[in-house]
Amino acid sequence: MKKYIILFIIFYPITLLSQQSLEELVSFAIQSYNEGNLELAIEYFNKAILIYEEEYGKEDAEDYAYLKNILGFLYHTNGNYDKAEPLYKEALEMRRRLFKGDHPDLAT
Repeated sequence: MKKYIILFIIFYPITLLSQQSLEELVSFAIQSYNEGNLELAIEYFNKAILIYEEEYGKEDAEDYAYLKNILGFLYHTNGNYDKAEPLYKEALEMRRRLFKGDHPDLAT
C-alpha cells in the first residue's frame, strides 16, 4: 500500500507549476517521506497548504483537495488519527462539490 500511495503522489499532475515554491515543498515532502522522515514530510505539506491558501484562497480546487488528502495520509501513517480524519473528510467533501456523478476521485 505504501508504494502505491507514493507512486500516486509522484505522478499526480500538480497544475500549479507557476508557483515554484509550492512545487518544491511538495517535492521535498515526498523526498522526506521516501527517506523515512515523516515529521519533516508533514511539515512541508503544512507549509505547502499555507502557501496555497495565501495564493489561491480556500475555495474548492482539485489541487487543494489533493494537498489536504495527502497531509491526512501522512498524519494517518504517523498514527495521528485525530488530525488525519478532518483532512480526509474535507478533501472528500471538496471533491464531491467539484466532481459530480461517477468521477474516479469519488469511487468508494
